[in-house]
Amino acid sequence: MKTTIKTTGMMCGKCEARVTKALLDIDGITSCVADATSGNVIVDADNDAVIDAAKKTIYDIGYEVI
Repeated sequence: MKTTIKTTGMMCGKCEARVTKALLDIDGITSCVADATSGNVIVDADNDAVIDAAKKTIYDIGYEVI
C-alpha cells in the first residue's frame, strides 16, 4: 500500500537520504521516496502498522510528522 506521509524539517538532499535510509531499514517497507521541497515521504508498506512505524522513525530521527 502506497502512502504519503507529510513532514516538516527536511531541508536538503542529505535529509532526504537520511529519511530514506532509516525507512528502508524497517521490515515491511519496500520503497521510499523522500522529497524535501514538498515535505512528502512516499512509502510502499505492507500494512498500517508498518506505516505507523515509519511515522515514529521519521519523528525519532528529528523531523515532524504532520
